[in-house]
Amino acid sequence: MVGLVTFLLVAPTTRASARAEPEGSGADFDVADPALVPVAVALTSSNVEALEVEARVRRERAGMVCPVRGPIWFYDDYGNPRSGGRDHAGNDLMSAHGEPVVAVVDGAVDFKSGSRQGRGAYLRGVDGNEYWYFHLSEYEGEPRNVRQGDVIGYAGDTGNAGGTHTHFEIHPLWDPYEVVNPYPRVDLVCTDRLPMH
Repeated sequence: MVGLVTFLLVAPTTRASARAEPEGSGADFDVADPALVPVAVALTSSNVEALEVEARVRRERAGMVCPVRGPIWFYDDYGNPRSGGRDHAGNDLMSAHGEPVVAVVDGAVDFKSGSRQGRGAYLRGVDGNEYWYFHLSEYEGEPRNVRQGDVIGYAGDTGNAGGTHTHFEIHPLWDPYEVVNPYPRVDLVCTDRLPMH
C-alpha cells in the first residue's frame, strides 16, 4: 500500500495566516509567512506497518483503547477549576458531533442522564475499574455486556457541556468514588489527534 499524506508546517504565531486548499483543486497555498512550508511524505507499507505496531504497543501499555473513535483534540485539563468551586474530574475529548464513543475495555455498560453530565455511559470494566463518559448525544443500544472497541454512544453536548466533547473519567478498582487523572492513559492510546487551536 502506497499513499501520500501532506503536512503543512505552521509557525506558532502565524497559524491563522495559512490556508490549505484541497489537493487537486489547482489552488496554491496562501502563505503570509515564507517560513510556512508544505511538506509531502510518502507512506510505504513498511512505515504504515510501523505506525500500526506503535499504536498496538501504546494500547497494550495503557490496557485500553481511545474512548472516541475518530479525530479528537484534548489536553490535560484534569483538576482545572469548574463552576461551584469544584475541580474537573476527567478529561474533555473534543471531537465532531456524533463521533462514535467506544468501550475502552471489556465490561458491562449502563446509561443514566443528569442535568450536569447530560447523557452518560458508565462502563464497569473487567479490570475492576469504572469508566464514565458524559455529554453523549445519544446512546448505542441498551445496557449490556460489551467488548473493547464496541460503540456505546456518540459525542455530543448534552448537560452543561460548553461545546461538543466527551468528558471521560477513570474510577479505580480500589475506590470507585475516587477519580484518577485519565490523561496519561488517554495520551498513550488516542493517536488520531488533531492540533489544539
